[in-house]
Amino acid sequence: MKQTIRQPCRIIRTDRYTGKVEPPSLLLMNRTFQPIGKIGRFENWHISLSANALDEICFEVHKFADGKPCPVWDMLTDLKIVYAEGFGKFEISVDYTDSAETVKFIHGVSLETELTQIMLRDFYVNDADAGDMSATDYSNKDIDKEETFTPTVFYNQKDPEHSLLHRVLADKAPHWSIGYVTPCIALDEEEAPKPVSSFQRSFTADGESIYDFLTETVAKECNVAFLFDTIDRKINCYSLCEDAFDPETGNLTVAGIGEDTAVLVSKTRLSSEITLSSNKDGIKNCFRVEGGDDMITDLLRAVNPNGSGYVYRFSQFQYDDMPKALRERLQEYQAMMEDQNTQDAYYGENGIYTRLCRAYDDLARYESAMMPEPSSENTPADAKEQYEALVAKLTAKGFSVAVSSVNTYNDNLFAGVTNNIEAYAQILTSSEFDVKILRDTASYHSSSETWHGQFQVIRHTGEKDAYPADASLGNIITIKVTKDPAAFARQKIEKELAKGSMLGVDLSVAEMNEQDLLNHFRQYSLNRLKSFYDGYNSCISVLIGLGKTETSDSQDPLYSRYETRLKTVEQAMEERKADIENVNGRIQTLESEQKEFLYGSSAMAQPLFSYQPHDLKTCLGSLYAEFCKYRREDAYTNNSYTSEGLDTAKCLEKAKKLLDAAHREAKKACRLQRTASASLHNLFALPEFEPLYDKFALYNYIRIRTEDEVLKLRIAGIEFHGETAHEVQVTFAEHVDVVSSAAQTVRQTLQQAAQMSESYPSTVLQAEKGNQAEQKLQEIETNGLDAGKNMVTNSENNEITITRSGIIGKCMNDEGSYGDRQFRITGNTMAFTDDNWKSVRVAIGENTFRHPLTESKETQYGIFAENIIGNLIAGEKMYIGNKEGNVFITESGIRIGKGTISWDGVNPPGMEDIGGLTEFKHKVNAALTGSPTTEIGSDYVISPKIGGGYLYIKDTKNDTKTSVEINPNGTNFAGHNGSYAFNVSKDGTIIMGVKNDGSGYFRGEIQANSGKIANFNISTDKICTDETEFKDSTGIYFGKDGLRIGDNFKVESDGTMCLKNSLYMWYEDEYENDGGPGYRECFVIGKSADADMLTAKLTTSFESNVFVLGSLSLDQYLTVNEEANFMKSISIKRILELDGDLIAHGVYNNQHDSSTPNLRIGSGHKIKRIAESSRKFKNSIKLVNSDELNPQKLYDINVVQYKFNENYLAKEDQRHGKDVIGFIAEDVYEKYPIAADYSFDKNGAPVVHDWNLRYMVPAMLKLIQEQKQQLFQLDQEVKSLKQ
Repeated sequence: MKQTIRQPCRIIRTDRYTGKVEPPSLLLMNRTFQPIGKIGRFENWHISLSANALDEICFEVHKFADGKPCPVWDMLTDLKIVYAEGFGKFEISVDYTDSAETVKFIHGVSLETELTQIMLRDFYVNDADAGDMSATDYSNKDIDKEETFTPTVFYNQKDPEHSLLHRVLADKAPHWSIGYVTPCIALDEEEAPKPVSSFQRSFTADGESIYDFLTETVAKECNVAFLFDTIDRKINCYSLCEDAFDPETGNLTVAGIGEDTAVLVSKTRLSSEITLSSNKDGIKNCFRVEGGDDMITDLLRAVNPNGSGYVYRFSQFQYDDMPKALRERLQEYQAMMEDQNTQDAYYGENGIYTRLCRAYDDLARYESAMMPEPSSENTPADAKEQYEALVAKLTAKGFSVAVSSVNTYNDNLFAGVTNNIEAYAQILTSSEFDVKILRDTASYHSSSETWHGQFQVIRHTGEKDAYPADASLGNIITIKVTKDPAAFARQKIEKELAKGSMLGVDLSVAEMNEQDLLNHFRQYSLNRLKSFYDGYNSCISVLIGLGKTETSDSQDPLYSRYETRLKTVEQAMEERKADIENVNGRIQTLESEQKEFLYGSSAMAQPLFSYQPHDLKTCLGSLYAEFCKYRREDAYTNNSYTSEGLDTAKCLEKAKKLLDAAHREAKKACRLQRTASASLHNLFALPEFEPLYDKFALYNYIRIRTEDEVLKLRIAGIEFHGETAHEVQVTFAEHVDVVSSAAQTVRQTLQQAAQMSESYPSTVLQAEKGNQAEQKLQEIETNGLDAGKNMVTNSENNEITITRSGIIGKCMNDEGSYGDRQFRITGNTMAFTDDNWKSVRVAIGENTFRHPLTESKETQYGIFAENIIGNLIAGEKMYIGNKEGNVFITESGIRIGKGTISWDGVNPPGMEDIGGLTEFKHKVNAALTGSPTTEIGSDYVISPKIGGGYLYIKDTKNDTKTSVEINPNGTNFAGHNGSYAFNVSKDGTIIMGVKNDGSGYFRGEIQANSGKIANFNISTDKICTDETEFKDSTGIYFGKDGLRIGDNFKVESDGTMCLKNSLYMWYEDEYENDGGPGYRECFVIGKSADADMLTAKLTTSFESNVFVLGSLSLDQYLTVNEEANFMKSISIKRILELDGDLIAHGVYNNQHDSSTPNLRIGSGHKIKRIAESSRKFKNSIKLVNSDELNPQKLYDINVVQYKFNENYLAKEDQRHGKDVIGFIAEDVYEKYPIAADYSFDKNGAPVVHDWNLRYMVPAMLKLIQEQKQQLFQLDQEVKSLKQ
């Protein structure tokens, strides 16, 4: 098909005789292109044609012209179509003005705008989900009967269902069609073009308009441009590369958009003004290369010979500006990197990169790709053949479908039978077909154990195919049903294997011996072997659930068969892991060689080769800093290159392609680039240019001559005003000096196109999705048709695997292999093994066992184990026993056969074990209150009634060996007359006892309300000598009235203490500050009984602290060597001498004074001496030069306005409740800490109290001095300026 590009001469026409511009002929239409009428009169029209956006036309229409009404006035409304005859159609919007004249202002945009309002939803092309071999709404047409995936190509007129351009329009824009399509696509001039019928890319769009998808996503990815024929609603597609020809035949292979014309423009001919501008910011000589995901970006370092993620390219004008040494070194480096020897060493047949790719190919093969040649066995091709084969199998002689218990079904209730038959029929059918039972036709005859019903087989991929086509017309099928446990187990396993696509593999190895079995599995990759391992684990789980495990008599043959296959697969897995380890060793060696290639053999401690360095920084050496002055860096990101669905070797190939693309872009980006625009005379009004009218079109090249050069430029936009017919405004698309790179220039044009959709575009190229989504195709290759979709969580030596066969737990032993002790959880059983599933040691769940009482086999839920250990075992019955004896516990009691109850090694609690005895007493109390109970423990018996003829209790746990005995017959002790019915003894010696006649004996302490101890009489409220009282002056008294010793010491009951020297000391209520342990040695003087203060007439001296609770009045001296603390008033008429602190509680309270007081007591209640400022107290005196003391920091302190907290100031204070100005102490501490007063809490953290004028004012004065100096200097400068 021939290219069809709109030409401005079809709408900008000039009368060749009058020279006047002819307005275009405009026809009003509806959206079906039905004419409404011609727009006869319009004014102020102009048109804008753009290569990178929608064309526009504007004009005004008056309601009346020359007194006649506009015939289409009422039909000129929004969304109508205006056809500029011979040029194109526009969708219009209408503004209305009614003033002196009634006018409609018409603005039209080219008709492809309607594609901006049509959204692609869930549009997937060639993505991994589409090729997962499972039909979906998006891929059902991509998979044929043989399950072959057919990709979508760019354009294929013969197969529109697999043609991208057709698929874009098919659903929502069938009114648009495909016009011209370039026969080949080339991503750039250096790449060989590919036919559009085989060119493939991956796309995903959801919420993106058709216009944006084509002009942005597809155009950018495929290096094409889309032009819209609005007359016929056709979409044309052009290559952005220049024309390319087959070198052998000379035939055109790629037709580039536009043509090189013979039009020449100069300022003396056609042009009134030519403007050239350069873009220095667009010059780049260094690209950081980034792919569509992290995997590709990271692998770029391995692909790039310089070992980095950067590519470099310099143009000649930059080389010319460099110092000679740098220029020559860079040119030598560039030549070395492009030299064939370097390319061969890295990319050649035996190059580092090539060998690395081979190693990763081997790794991928061992990990994912290995498998035997597929069987050539033919499977039924269509639904009819599948149906017939299925019926033949289900009705074959001797065949039956097994169910777990036939007895649970009857002629009316048999849904479980139907479900079993449908599930088993599905595994007998190819995976691309579904088996459906018509439930209304199903019936079951319990007497004959046969099921009857109709089937239908339906293909779920590719073309729709079902048999019978009408399900109700199918034959009734009769299938035998059996309850045979072996058949049920076998069919259940077959269903399990079918879920993992393993049934065919399992059947193929059914007759193999162990060696053949191992040789067969050696043909598979590690991931496929893992899937086999999980699949056979599922079989083991099924058999465990059915109770088919090792017993004391024999091992189930089915269990043994799959246990053997599991072990064989495990052995093959270990061999494959060894292969993978060897390949990883090769890769590690190649990476070492790659490092030596990068930095040079001379830089290696033990070089293995003789490589010179290829790292740019290493090669430049000392010139690298000079090189950085010329570095102009940017990122080159191409999201089309992703690792989705690829193994490492394929990712390396993809990264290599990305690197090549980056080099091509770097060649273009390093050049100096200019742009051009011009105001041209209307050449359509010049008859001599008439042969060139059709050449002056968008995308075509013209030439412009300036004073210095002739430039070849491509037309990107034309704007023309009908009222100024003498001039045409032209814009040009490309950078001026890149005339050989048509693709780049047009691509830059297209990058200016704005998305026209009114909704936010959410479209993302599939290639831009990176590795965020898990794809089915990747699963097929990487996991080898994984039979159990695994989630594995490893932690140290433990592994928990969740698969379709259940949850499996393992533990790795010291040798690095998994031990035999494992557990497994399935749908109805939790099982444990200690011999890697040769047998099951513990099973929790449903199982079959022999009942010990009835001797019959039963299937029930329970715990089957050798040992059951716990704090509570609850139930209705318990049986414990063997052939030698048993214990049977029921609600009626405990029956013991051939046995006794005994406790061995019981140690009763000693007397010091108070907790144990307390607990025992609680038990006794609980057993005897409420509903009395009897409790027998290992070391106690508690019962409301205990009878017997003798009781003996002895403490054998402790050294005391004390015993308690009750003996109605009496017990005799040496040295004592008579026998004791009750006694407490130690080592055979009686401590206390009661004789049969009622008399007793006690040795040790005693408590009594009356009696006599030595010379002291005991009564209920006193102990005294000779019946003395508190008021007496002789004897000793201790009782309710107080304590008295003769006449020298006396303490009354109210706390008053009297000594012979007349000093009174007593306790009073706690005061506001607790003295604490620091006052243990204090001499305390307090309030006396008959006076408010203690008066001392002589000099009083204290060697330690003094702590006065009340008042103190002294006529002479008071000397305190340590600390003095007074709670109330203090009066000293002569001298107060203190070597320690003076703490005065009476002169300090919680209220503060906003003025500066004469005497200040800190929050610690202490009066201390303020540091003085005399030189004699100072050293290291010098001018301020410390950064910590820098007065400039005062400028950072905030001067704030604030009020004091309530109750902080006395209400009579002049500033109470008023705003004041000042600093915040914490702010001063943060910015000038030397001027802040603070202490430390118990954790060592600073607690800020106040800011200190003594250190703030000198800093302020320093600032004033500096400002004075600055003012003086400014004054001198002003005087100088005046002079």
